[in-house]
Amino acid sequence: MPKHGNASPSIGLFAEFAGAVTPCLPRDLNPVAMQRWIEPAGRPDLRECLRRAFKEAPTFVVRTVKILTVTCLGNTTASQLIPQGESTRVNDLITNELFPIQPHAPATYELELFQFVNHDPSWEDVLVARARRNLDEPTSEMGFCLGIQHRDEQREHPIVITHQPVRDPFGNLDVLVLHGSAGYRKLDLLCTASRWHRRDLVFVGVRKVAA
Repeated sequence: MPKHGNASPSIGLFAEFAGAVTPCLPRDLNPVAMQRWIEPAGRPDLRECLRRAFKEAPTFVVRTVKILTVTCLGNTTASQLIPQGESTRVNDLITNELFPIQPHAPATYELELFQFVNHDPSWEDVLVARARRNLDEPTSEMGFCLGIQHRDEQREHPIVITHQPVRDPFGNLDVLVLHGSAGYRKLDLLCTASRWHRRDLVFVGVRKVAA
């Protein structure tokens, strides 16, 4: 028999589904993103995000590379933390304005570095993998502190900090990436619109604290 693709849901089923989704929306969504999606120009982006979120989950294999502990003091800015990492090069766009750090009490976190084994991931794939591994979203502060407290890790493999992406002056949504080699260490930005080679990168999530 010929294949005709997926059938469209009935109006009743669609209404029931929409009604189930609304109460489940998280209350900690980024207000900037919410405002952008409310506006007509942002609706196509929201529709695409939802389509990707609800399509059948991809079957990829992810492995844990390493667990690292970092301590964040919560009383410093990006411009104060960056020199402490002693990077050879720092992207000029990594500023206090683009990466504000909210003051908080000192805290220590376990960061899990994970890597895709059989799949070149998109940003959406990374978020799915992080959720499947029961990991929380890290902050940019954790990324800065990782570069300070574990300086040689980024020489082994580029490390992508999966914090809430920030919009740079060119309109790209970026996250921090730490990379380097024997001769240098760089603090840079990576555009989330890319698809990345699985052997080149590891991704960071925060291990949940048991209640």
